[in-house]
Amino acid sequence: MSKIIVLLVTFLYARPVTLIYLALWPAFRRGATGVSFRAIGDVILLQRVRQHGNSTKWTALILILMILAKGMNAPDRYLYISGTLLVIGRFSHPFTLAEAPDIPDERLRLIFACCHPVLEEKSRIALILRILCGLSTLGVAAVFLNAEPTMGQHLSRAKAKILAAGIPFAVPGPEDWPERLNSVLNVVYRNFTAGYVEGAAAELCGQSLFLTRLSGRPCPEEPEVQGCLGLSLLTHACASARISPEGQPLPPRVRTARFKSKPCLPPFYARLLGYEPAPIIRLNYADALAKAGHLAVVLHVLDALADPLAEYQFWHAARAEYLGRLGNKPAGFAARARAIALATSPANMAFLAQKRDSVDDAPGPGGQSLGTEAPPGPTPPPC
Repeated sequence: MSKIIVLLVTFLYARPVTLIYLALWPAFRRGATGVSFRAIGDVILLQRVRQHGNSTKWTALILILMILAKGMNAPDRYLYISGTLLVIGRFSHPFTLAEAPDIPDERLRLIFACCHPVLEEKSRIALILRILCGLSTLGVAAVFLNAEPTMGQHLSRAKAKILAAGIPFAVPGPEDWPERLNSVLNVVYRNFTAGYVEGAAAELCGQSLFLTRLSGRPCPEEPEVQGCLGLSLLTHACASARISPEGQPLPPRVRTARFKSKPCLPPFYARLLGYEPAPIIRLNYADALAKAGHLAVVLHVLDALADPLAEYQFWHAARAEYLGRLGNKPAGFAARARAIALATSPANMAFLAQKRDSVDDAPGPGGQSLGTEAPPGPTPPPC
């Protein structure tokens, strides 16, 4: 008889918590949103999955413990108190999780707030890099492959548009996070790129890696965050193979000993170009072709980038190197001079000037081959 009473008391509390469990079933929300797997892009569905998972984890365990407690002759009042607390806890838990998770960093909140969809993506990213991240106009221009005056005009027009449109400044709610996440990741990755190119500005890379990790807190189900973080970490891991602790670019013979380029790189870049045919990726593709021994086709790839990379230092430095290797010494010297003029880092300027002033790199008749020192590597591909 006592066993029957135990089961009846347990069943008394099992019924309401079962109803709560069924009410939290994520399938209802999945049917409304069309998201059949995980909870990508839907904050409400993510909350429902968390609520349902928590109920699944604890409800059955507590009911079993209640049965065991009664079987060990625990006082009835403890059984009723436990059952009442179980129902109250299961009923109130969804409301406590209904509050949207906060963006966990003040800088990240500001970046989310500034990624307003009224502005075109380039304008909002450029403004954030200039105002929030503290890059100079020249630095912002470099990560967008623009000339400094062009970027200055672009920033001025963007500021004027903000004033004219009366765009409010407010941290967006959870429903707007997925829409703005791509711009946020674009900001932090370009900030990382600025630090990586400068070499000595390693703190920019560290800040960007920190913000990229935090970007996953508001949107934990977004794979783009992990992809961006993985690309940044992989690039950052190679920094010691191209830049000395003093910020000076390392010669290729030193870089090769630390981080070898393999002949299989060109196929990987060719596949990447199928997803993102960006000029920087094409420049890296040309460099991979040269390292794999396909020097004859490198200049054809580089010449096709003359318009989009006309103001990009590393394009001119790459042309200088490969023109010289193919015997066109005067053109290589002119390209290196242009690369020096466009250099934004004193370390890169000193490296290129040393190459220019070397005996092998001086212009002269006969067009003999340049030395075999390659220019510092170009910017990592954009996210």
